[in-house]
Amino acid sequence: MKKIAAHLVFTMACFCAFKINAQLAINTYYPSQADSVVQNIFFGPGVGSVSNVSFTGVPGALGSFTGTSNLGFSDGIILCTDNCNYIPNTASSQISGPNNALGDPQLQSIATNPVQDASVLEFDFAPATDTLKFSYVFASEEYPEYVCSYFNDVFGFFISGQNPAGGTYSNYNVALIPGSTLPVSINSVNPGIVGSSGGGTNCTGLNQSLSYSNLYVNNMGGTTVIFDGLTTVLQITIPVVVCDNYHIKLAVGNVGDGIFDSGVFLQSNTFGGGPPRIHSTGNVGVTAALDSTILCLGVTTQLTAAKSVSYSWSNGDTTQTTFVAQQNTVDFIVTNPANGCVAVSAQHKIVIDSTCFVGFNQHQINDQFVVSPNPFTDEILISAQDNFSKETIVTVVTLNGTEIKQIAIADLSKTKRISLKDLKPGFYFLKVVSDNGIVTKKIQRL
Repeated sequence: MKKIAAHLVFTMACFCAFKINAQLAINTYYPSQADSVVQNIFFGPGVGSVSNVSFTGVPGALGSFTGTSNLGFSDGIILCTDNCNYIPNTASSQISGPNNALGDPQLQSIATNPVQDASVLEFDFAPATDTLKFSYVFASEEYPEYVCSYFNDVFGFFISGQNPAGGTYSNYNVALIPGSTLPVSINSVNPGIVGSSGGGTNCTGLNQSLSYSNLYVNNMGGTTVIFDGLTTVLQITIPVVVCDNYHIKLAVGNVGDGIFDSGVFLQSNTFGGGPPRIHSTGNVGVTAALDSTILCLGVTTQLTAAKSVSYSWSNGDTTQTTFVAQQNTVDFIVTNPANGCVAVSAQHKIVIDSTCFVGFNQHQINDQFVVSPNPFTDEILISAQDNFSKETIVTVVTLNGTEIKQIAIADLSKTKRISLKDLKPGFYFLKVVSDNGIVTKKIQRL
Protein backbone atom coordinates (compact mmCIF):
# COMPACT_ATOMS: atom_id res chain seq x y z
CA MET A 1 0.00 0.00 0.00
CA LYS A 2 2.88 2.38 0.70
CA LYS A 3 4.15 1.98 -2.82
CA ILE A 4 0.70 2.54 -4.35
CA ALA A 5 0.17 5.67 -2.27
CA ALA A 6 3.51 7.02 -3.36
CA HIS A 7 2.47 6.45 -6.97
CA LEU A 8 -0.68 8.53 -6.60
CA VAL A 9 1.15 11.50 -5.07
CA PHE A 10 4.15 11.60 -7.38
CA THR A 11 2.35 11.01 -10.67
CA MET A 12 0.54 14.31 -10.10
CA ALA A 13 3.87 15.98 -9.34
CA CYS A 14 5.20 14.67 -12.62
CA PHE A 15 2.44 16.34 -14.64
CA CYS A 16 3.09 19.64 -12.88
CA ALA A 17 6.83 19.62 -13.27
CA PHE A 18 7.04 18.59 -16.93
CA LYS A 19 6.63 21.98 -18.54
CA ILE A 20 9.07 23.97 -16.41
CA ASN A 21 12.00 21.58 -15.95
CA ALA A 22 12.36 19.89 -19.32
CA GLN A 23 15.85 20.14 -20.83
CA LEU A 24 15.50 17.08 -23.01
CA ALA A 25 13.27 17.22 -26.08
CA ILE A 26 11.14 14.05 -26.19
CA ASN A 27 9.14 12.63 -29.09
CA THR A 28 6.98 9.53 -28.69
CA TYR A 29 5.85 7.20 -31.47
CA TYR A 30 3.17 4.70 -32.42
CA PRO A 31 4.23 1.08 -32.95
CA SER A 32 3.69 1.57 -36.69
CA GLN A 33 6.51 4.14 -36.66
CA ALA A 34 9.08 1.80 -35.07
CA ASP A 35 10.80 0.96 -38.36
CA SER A 36 11.50 4.62 -39.13
CA VAL A 37 12.68 5.32 -35.57
CA VAL A 38 15.11 2.42 -35.57
CA GLN A 39 16.55 2.96 -39.05
CA ASN A 40 16.86 6.75 -38.84
CA ILE A 41 17.99 7.17 -35.20
CA PHE A 42 19.36 3.95 -33.71
CA PHE A 43 21.28 2.33 -36.55
CA GLY A 44 24.84 3.30 -37.34
CA PRO A 45 27.36 1.85 -39.82
CA GLY A 46 27.63 -1.91 -40.10
CA VAL A 47 23.94 -2.79 -40.52
CA GLY A 48 23.66 -4.47 -43.90
CA SER A 49 19.89 -5.00 -44.15
CA VAL A 50 16.92 -4.76 -41.77
CA SER A 51 13.36 -6.10 -41.84
CA ASN A 52 10.35 -6.93 -39.65
CA VAL A 53 10.81 -4.09 -37.14
CA SER A 54 8.11 -4.14 -34.46
CA PHE A 55 7.38 -2.55 -31.09
CA THR A 56 5.14 -3.71 -28.24
CA GLY A 57 4.43 -1.57 -25.19
CA VAL A 58 2.06 0.85 -23.53
CA PRO A 59 1.17 4.06 -25.44
CA GLY A 60 4.08 6.49 -25.53
CA ALA A 61 6.62 3.87 -24.38
CA LEU A 62 8.74 4.23 -27.53
CA GLY A 63 10.43 7.58 -27.82
CA SER A 64 13.44 9.56 -28.96
CA PHE A 65 15.35 12.31 -27.18
CA THR A 66 17.85 15.08 -27.82
CA GLY A 67 19.38 17.67 -25.51
CA THR A 68 21.50 18.20 -22.43
CA SER A 69 21.43 15.78 -19.50
CA ASN A 70 23.71 13.64 -17.38
CA LEU A 71 23.03 10.46 -19.38
CA GLY A 72 26.46 10.47 -21.01
CA PHE A 73 25.18 11.04 -24.56
CA SER A 74 22.90 13.67 -26.07
CA ASP A 75 20.49 11.79 -28.33
CA GLY A 76 18.97 8.42 -29.03
CA ILE A 77 15.81 6.38 -28.55
CA ILE A 78 14.06 5.30 -25.34
CA LEU A 79 12.10 2.25 -24.27
CA CYS A 80 9.99 2.96 -21.17
CA THR A 81 7.60 0.97 -18.98
CA ASP A 82 5.39 4.09 -18.95
CA ASN A 83 4.94 7.14 -21.20
CA CYS A 84 8.37 8.54 -22.10
CA ASN A 85 7.05 12.11 -22.14
CA TYR A 86 7.46 12.20 -18.33
CA ILE A 87 11.24 11.76 -18.49
CA PRO A 88 12.37 15.45 -18.78
CA ASN A 89 11.64 16.30 -15.15
CA THR A 90 13.55 16.65 -11.93
CA ALA A 91 14.28 13.48 -10.01
CA SER A 92 12.00 14.73 -7.24
CA SER A 93 9.09 14.00 -9.60
CA GLN A 94 7.94 10.47 -10.36
CA ILE A 95 7.14 8.31 -13.40
CA SER A 96 4.98 5.47 -12.15
CA GLY A 97 2.21 3.32 -13.78
CA PRO A 98 0.49 0.99 -13.16
CA ASN A 99 -0.35 0.08 -16.77
CA ASN A 100 -1.36 -3.56 -16.34
CA ALA A 101 0.48 -4.42 -19.57
CA LEU A 102 1.96 -7.81 -20.39
CA GLY A 103 5.46 -9.08 -19.70
CA ASP A 104 7.80 -10.85 -22.13
CA PRO A 105 9.02 -14.48 -22.13
CA GLN A 106 12.69 -13.60 -22.71
CA LEU A 107 12.67 -10.93 -20.00
CA GLN A 108 10.97 -13.40 -17.69
CA SER A 109 13.80 -15.90 -18.29
CA ILE A 110 16.32 -13.49 -16.70
CA ALA A 111 13.99 -11.88 -14.12
CA THR A 112 13.71 -12.96 -10.50
CA ASN A 113 9.95 -12.26 -10.20
CA PRO A 114 6.94 -11.72 -12.53
CA VAL A 115 7.45 -9.16 -15.33
CA GLN A 116 4.83 -6.72 -16.58
CA ASP A 117 4.64 -3.45 -18.55
CA ALA A 118 7.34 -4.72 -20.94
CA SER A 119 8.48 -2.49 -23.78
CA VAL A 120 9.88 -4.66 -26.55
CA LEU A 121 11.64 -3.59 -29.74
CA GLU A 122 12.64 -6.34 -32.15
CA PHE A 123 13.80 -6.80 -35.74
CA ASP A 124 15.64 -9.06 -38.18
CA PHE A 125 18.92 -7.88 -39.61
CA ALA A 126 22.06 -8.94 -41.47
CA PRO A 127 25.23 -7.30 -40.11
CA ALA A 128 27.82 -5.76 -42.43
CA THR A 129 30.27 -6.08 -39.55
CA ASP A 130 31.91 -8.97 -37.69
CA THR A 131 31.48 -7.38 -34.25
CA LEU A 132 28.12 -5.89 -33.27
CA LYS A 133 28.14 -3.01 -30.76
CA PHE A 134 25.86 -0.42 -29.21
CA SER A 135 25.77 1.83 -26.14
CA TYR A 136 22.96 2.29 -23.61
CA VAL A 137 21.96 3.52 -20.14
CA PHE A 138 19.46 1.70 -17.89
CA ALA A 139 17.48 3.91 -15.47
CA SER A 140 14.76 3.42 -12.88
CA GLU A 141 12.53 4.90 -10.22
CA GLU A 142 13.14 1.77 -8.12
CA TYR A 143 16.54 3.24 -7.24
CA PRO A 144 17.76 3.48 -4.55
CA GLU A 145 15.03 2.47 -2.08
CA TYR A 146 14.22 -0.92 -3.63
CA VAL A 147 17.75 -2.26 -4.18
CA CYS A 148 17.80 -5.94 -3.05
CA SER A 149 14.02 -6.10 -3.01
CA TYR A 150 11.33 -8.04 -4.85
CA PHE A 151 10.98 -5.14 -7.33
CA ASN A 152 13.97 -5.91 -9.57
CA ASP A 153 13.22 -4.14 -12.89
CA VAL A 154 15.41 -5.49 -15.70
CA PHE A 155 16.73 -4.84 -19.22
CA GLY A 156 17.67 -7.47 -21.81
CA PHE A 157 19.23 -7.55 -25.28
CA PHE A 158 18.52 -10.93 -26.87
CA ILE A 159 20.17 -12.17 -30.07
CA SER A 160 19.39 -15.26 -32.16
CA GLY A 161 21.56 -16.47 -35.03
CA GLN A 162 24.88 -18.08 -35.83
CA ASN A 163 27.76 -17.79 -33.37
CA PRO A 164 31.01 -17.41 -35.36
CA ALA A 165 32.79 -19.39 -32.64
CA GLY A 166 30.47 -22.34 -33.30
CA GLY A 167 26.84 -23.21 -32.64
CA THR A 168 24.08 -20.62 -32.45
CA TYR A 169 22.80 -17.84 -30.24
CA SER A 170 19.24 -18.62 -29.17
CA ASN A 171 17.64 -15.61 -27.47
CA TYR A 172 21.03 -15.12 -25.83
CA ASN A 173 21.10 -12.11 -23.51
CA VAL A 174 24.18 -9.93 -23.99
CA ALA A 175 23.02 -7.03 -21.79
CA LEU A 176 25.28 -8.15 -18.97
CA ILE A 177 27.43 -6.38 -16.42
CA PRO A 178 30.89 -6.29 -18.03
CA GLY A 179 32.99 -9.27 -17.02
CA SER A 180 30.06 -11.14 -15.47
CA THR A 181 26.98 -13.21 -16.32
CA LEU A 182 24.62 -10.89 -14.41
CA PRO A 183 21.74 -9.25 -16.32
CA VAL A 184 21.50 -5.48 -15.93
CA SER A 185 18.83 -4.81 -13.30
CA ILE A 186 18.14 -2.95 -10.03
CA ASN A 187 19.67 -5.73 -7.95
CA SER A 188 22.89 -6.02 -10.00
CA VAL A 189 23.83 -2.40 -10.78
CA ASN A 190 23.18 -0.23 -7.73
CA PRO A 191 24.84 2.04 -5.08
CA GLY A 192 26.38 -0.99 -3.39
CA ILE A 193 24.12 -0.86 -0.33
CA VAL A 194 20.74 -2.37 0.44
CA GLY A 195 17.87 0.05 -0.14
CA SER A 196 15.65 1.35 2.64
CA SER A 197 12.86 -0.90 1.29
CA GLY A 198 15.21 -3.70 0.29
CA GLY A 199 13.77 -6.22 2.68
CA GLY A 200 16.90 -6.71 4.75
CA THR A 201 18.64 -9.03 2.27
CA ASN A 202 22.23 -8.64 1.05
CA CYS A 203 21.68 -9.18 -2.68
CA THR A 204 23.21 -12.65 -2.61
CA GLY A 205 20.43 -14.37 -4.52
CA LEU A 206 20.02 -15.14 -8.23
CA ASN A 207 21.26 -12.30 -10.50
CA GLN A 208 21.99 -10.05 -7.51
CA SER A 209 25.12 -8.22 -6.40
CA LEU A 210 26.32 -5.16 -4.47
CA SER A 211 29.72 -5.22 -6.18
CA TYR A 212 29.15 -2.92 -9.16
CA SER A 213 28.54 0.49 -7.61
CA ASN A 214 31.16 1.88 -10.04
CA LEU A 215 28.56 1.45 -12.78
CA TYR A 216 25.84 3.34 -10.87
CA VAL A 217 24.97 7.05 -11.11
CA ASN A 218 23.05 8.62 -8.23
CA ASN A 219 20.49 10.95 -9.79
CA MET A 220 18.50 11.86 -6.68
CA GLY A 221 19.28 15.54 -7.15
CA GLY A 222 19.06 15.44 -10.93
CA THR A 223 17.29 18.19 -12.84
CA THR A 224 17.15 16.81 -16.38
CA VAL A 225 16.12 13.13 -16.06
CA ILE A 226 13.27 11.98 -13.83
CA PHE A 227 14.73 8.61 -12.84
CA ASP A 228 16.37 8.52 -9.40
CA GLY A 229 19.22 6.27 -10.50
CA LEU A 230 21.06 5.43 -13.73
CA THR A 231 23.83 3.21 -14.93
CA THR A 232 26.92 4.64 -16.51
CA VAL A 233 27.09 4.29 -20.30
CA LEU A 234 27.35 0.54 -20.92
CA GLN A 235 28.36 -1.07 -24.21
CA ILE A 236 27.31 -4.35 -25.72
CA THR A 237 29.85 -6.14 -27.95
CA ILE A 238 29.17 -9.50 -29.59
CA PRO A 239 30.82 -11.36 -32.51
CA VAL A 240 28.57 -12.11 -35.49
CA VAL A 241 28.86 -13.71 -38.93
CA VAL A 242 28.99 -11.08 -41.66
CA CYS A 243 25.79 -10.91 -43.76
CA ASP A 244 24.14 -13.87 -42.00
CA ASN A 245 20.59 -13.64 -40.58
CA TYR A 246 19.96 -12.55 -36.98
CA HIS A 247 16.98 -11.63 -34.82
CA ILE A 248 17.32 -8.94 -32.15
CA LYS A 249 15.03 -8.20 -29.21
CA LEU A 250 15.54 -5.29 -26.81
CA ALA A 251 13.21 -5.30 -23.82
CA VAL A 252 12.77 -3.50 -20.51
CA GLY A 253 10.13 -4.38 -17.92
CA ASN A 254 8.83 -3.77 -14.43
CA VAL A 255 9.43 -6.71 -12.11
CA GLY A 256 7.26 -7.54 -9.13
CA ASP A 257 4.65 -4.86 -9.81
CA GLY A 258 3.68 -2.27 -12.42
CA ILE A 259 4.70 0.94 -10.66
CA PHE A 260 7.92 2.88 -10.06
CA ASP A 261 8.86 2.62 -13.72
CA SER A 262 12.12 2.05 -15.58
CA GLY A 263 13.56 2.75 -19.00
CA VAL A 264 16.57 2.22 -21.22
CA PHE A 265 18.24 4.93 -23.31
CA LEU A 266 19.85 3.65 -26.54
CA GLN A 267 22.49 5.96 -27.99
CA SER A 268 21.83 7.10 -31.55
CA ASN A 269 23.85 5.72 -34.47
CA THR A 270 25.66 3.15 -32.29
CA PHE A 271 23.93 -0.08 -33.30
CA GLY A 272 26.29 -1.67 -35.81
CA GLY A 273 30.05 -1.81 -36.06
CA GLY A 274 33.10 -1.19 -38.16
CA PRO A 275 34.00 -3.09 -41.34
CA PRO A 276 35.05 -6.73 -40.91
CA ARG A 277 38.78 -7.19 -40.39
CA ILE A 278 41.28 -9.34 -42.26
CA HIS A 279 43.75 -11.23 -40.07
CA SER A 280 47.25 -12.17 -41.21
CA THR A 281 49.20 -15.20 -40.05
CA GLY A 282 52.50 -14.28 -38.44
CA ASN A 283 55.40 -16.69 -38.98
CA VAL A 284 59.07 -16.48 -39.88
CA GLY A 285 59.64 -13.44 -42.06
CA VAL A 286 56.17 -12.02 -41.44
CA THR A 287 55.27 -9.04 -39.25
CA ALA A 288 51.47 -9.22 -38.86
CA ALA A 289 49.36 -6.27 -37.69
CA LEU A 290 45.63 -5.56 -37.67
CA ASP A 291 45.36 -3.86 -41.07
CA SER A 292 48.83 -4.38 -42.52
CA THR A 293 51.54 -7.01 -42.90
CA ILE A 294 55.25 -6.67 -43.70
CA LEU A 295 56.81 -9.58 -45.58
CA CYS A 296 60.44 -10.37 -46.08
CA LEU A 297 61.30 -10.90 -49.74
CA GLY A 298 60.00 -14.23 -51.03
CA VAL A 299 57.84 -14.98 -47.98
CA THR A 300 54.10 -15.70 -48.15
CA THR A 301 51.42 -15.10 -45.53
CA GLN A 302 47.90 -16.42 -45.08
CA LEU A 303 45.08 -13.87 -44.85
CA THR A 304 41.84 -14.92 -43.15
CA ALA A 305 38.51 -13.16 -43.60
CA ALA A 306 35.92 -12.80 -40.87
CA LYS A 307 33.51 -15.73 -41.06
CA SER A 308 30.71 -15.14 -43.55
CA VAL A 309 28.34 -16.82 -45.96
CA SER A 310 30.54 -16.23 -49.05
CA TYR A 311 33.78 -14.51 -50.00
CA SER A 312 35.07 -12.55 -52.96
CA TRP A 313 38.66 -11.37 -52.46
CA SER A 314 40.14 -8.54 -54.49
CA ASN A 315 42.76 -11.02 -55.76
CA GLY A 316 40.07 -13.34 -57.12
CA ASP A 317 39.91 -15.97 -54.37
CA THR A 318 36.49 -17.09 -53.09
CA THR A 319 37.47 -18.96 -49.91
CA GLN A 320 37.78 -17.74 -46.32
CA THR A 321 41.60 -17.76 -46.55
CA THR A 322 44.01 -16.58 -49.23
CA PHE A 323 47.79 -16.40 -49.57
CA VAL A 324 49.72 -13.30 -50.59
CA ALA A 325 53.38 -12.81 -51.39
CA GLN A 326 53.55 -9.51 -53.23
CA GLN A 327 52.98 -5.89 -52.31
CA ASN A 328 49.30 -5.12 -52.60
CA THR A 329 46.20 -3.79 -50.86
CA VAL A 330 43.73 -6.61 -50.28
CA ASP A 331 40.07 -6.59 -49.22
CA PHE A 332 37.02 -8.78 -49.68
CA ILE A 333 33.35 -8.24 -50.46
CA VAL A 334 30.46 -10.33 -49.19
CA THR A 335 27.09 -10.28 -50.93
CA ASN A 336 24.13 -12.25 -49.65
CA PRO A 337 21.33 -12.11 -52.28
CA ALA A 338 18.95 -13.86 -49.90
CA ASN A 339 18.78 -10.85 -47.54
CA GLY A 340 20.28 -8.02 -49.61
CA CYS A 341 23.32 -7.57 -47.38
CA VAL A 342 26.58 -6.26 -48.86
CA ALA A 343 29.70 -5.91 -46.70
CA VAL A 344 33.13 -4.60 -47.66
CA SER A 345 36.05 -5.42 -45.39
CA ALA A 346 38.68 -3.07 -44.08
CA GLN A 347 41.65 -2.87 -46.43
CA HIS A 348 44.73 -4.90 -45.54
CA LYS A 349 48.07 -3.62 -46.81
CA ILE A 350 50.87 -6.00 -47.75
CA VAL A 351 54.32 -4.41 -47.76
CA ILE A 352 57.45 -6.18 -49.04
CA ASP A 353 60.67 -5.33 -47.21
CA SER A 354 63.46 -6.41 -49.59
CA THR A 355 66.14 -5.54 -47.03
CA CYS A 356 64.96 -7.76 -44.20
CA PHE A 357 66.21 -11.23 -43.37
CA VAL A 358 64.43 -13.95 -41.42
CA GLY A 359 67.08 -14.79 -38.85
CA PHE A 360 70.12 -17.07 -38.60
CA ASN A 361 68.20 -20.28 -37.92
CA GLN A 362 65.90 -19.71 -40.88
CA HIS A 363 68.89 -19.02 -43.14
CA GLN A 364 70.31 -22.32 -42.03
CA ILE A 365 67.07 -24.06 -43.01
CA ASN A 366 67.02 -22.23 -46.37
CA ASP A 367 70.58 -23.34 -47.05
CA GLN A 368 69.69 -26.97 -46.34
CA PHE A 369 67.23 -27.13 -49.24
CA VAL A 370 68.34 -27.14 -52.87
CA VAL A 371 65.88 -26.77 -55.75
CA SER A 372 67.18 -27.56 -59.22
CA PRO A 373 67.11 -26.82 -62.02
CA ASN A 374 65.81 -23.29 -61.61
CA PRO A 375 64.52 -22.15 -64.10
CA PHE A 376 63.01 -25.53 -65.06
CA THR A 377 60.92 -26.98 -67.87
CA ASP A 378 58.79 -29.91 -66.66
CA GLU A 379 60.15 -31.02 -63.30
CA ILE A 380 62.34 -30.02 -60.38
CA LEU A 381 64.53 -31.84 -57.93
CA ILE A 382 64.38 -31.05 -54.20
CA SER A 383 67.13 -32.23 -51.93
CA ALA A 384 67.91 -31.61 -48.27
CA GLN A 385 71.42 -31.45 -46.92
CA ASP A 386 70.17 -32.62 -43.51
CA ASN A 387 68.05 -35.60 -42.50
CA PHE A 388 64.38 -34.56 -42.97
CA SER A 389 62.79 -37.95 -42.46
CA LYS A 390 59.43 -36.66 -41.16
CA GLU A 391 56.60 -35.68 -43.50
CA THR A 392 57.23 -32.49 -45.45
CA ILE A 393 54.54 -30.51 -47.31
CA VAL A 394 55.61 -28.85 -50.57
CA THR A 395 53.18 -26.25 -51.95
CA VAL A 396 53.30 -24.32 -55.23
CA VAL A 397 51.93 -20.80 -54.78
CA THR A 398 51.26 -18.13 -57.42
CA LEU A 399 52.71 -14.65 -57.03
CA ASN A 400 49.33 -13.39 -55.80
CA GLY A 401 49.31 -16.01 -53.06
CA THR A 402 46.99 -18.66 -54.52
CA GLU A 403 47.91 -22.28 -53.71
CA ILE A 404 47.66 -24.36 -56.90
CA LYS A 405 49.45 -27.60 -56.08
CA GLN A 406 50.39 -29.44 -52.88
CA ILE A 407 52.59 -32.51 -52.48
CA ALA A 408 53.20 -34.47 -49.27
CA ILE A 409 56.63 -36.10 -49.07
CA ALA A 410 57.08 -38.74 -46.38
CA ASP A 411 60.90 -38.69 -46.40
CA LEU A 412 63.01 -35.83 -47.73
CA SER A 413 66.30 -37.32 -46.65
CA LYS A 414 66.94 -38.18 -50.31
CA THR A 415 66.47 -36.14 -53.49
CA LYS A 416 62.87 -36.10 -54.69
CA ARG A 417 61.67 -35.52 -58.25
CA ILE A 418 58.48 -33.42 -58.58
CA SER A 419 56.61 -33.01 -61.87
CA LEU A 420 55.37 -29.46 -62.52
CA LYS A 421 54.64 -29.73 -66.22
CA ASP A 422 51.03 -28.68 -65.61
CA LEU A 423 52.19 -25.17 -64.61
CA LYS A 424 52.00 -22.34 -67.10
CA PRO A 425 55.30 -20.57 -67.88
CA GLY A 426 56.09 -17.90 -65.31
CA PHE A 427 57.28 -17.31 -61.75
CA TYR A 428 55.99 -19.15 -58.68
CA PHE A 429 56.86 -19.64 -55.02
CA LEU A 430 57.71 -23.09 -53.71
CA LYS A 431 56.81 -23.31 -50.01
CA VAL A 432 58.35 -26.18 -48.05
CA VAL A 433 56.87 -26.80 -44.58
CA SER A 434 58.41 -29.28 -42.15
CA ASP A 435 58.96 -29.63 -38.41
CA ASN A 436 62.28 -27.85 -38.93
CA GLY A 437 60.68 -24.66 -40.28
CA ILE A 438 59.23 -23.01 -43.38
CA VAL A 439 61.24 -22.32 -46.53
CA THR A 440 60.03 -20.29 -49.50
CA LYS A 441 61.91 -20.54 -52.80
CA LYS A 442 61.14 -18.53 -55.90
CA ILE A 443 61.03 -20.74 -59.02
CA GLN A 444 60.49 -20.15 -62.75
CA ARG A 445 58.97 -22.43 -65.36
CA LEU A 446 60.20 -21.84 -68.87
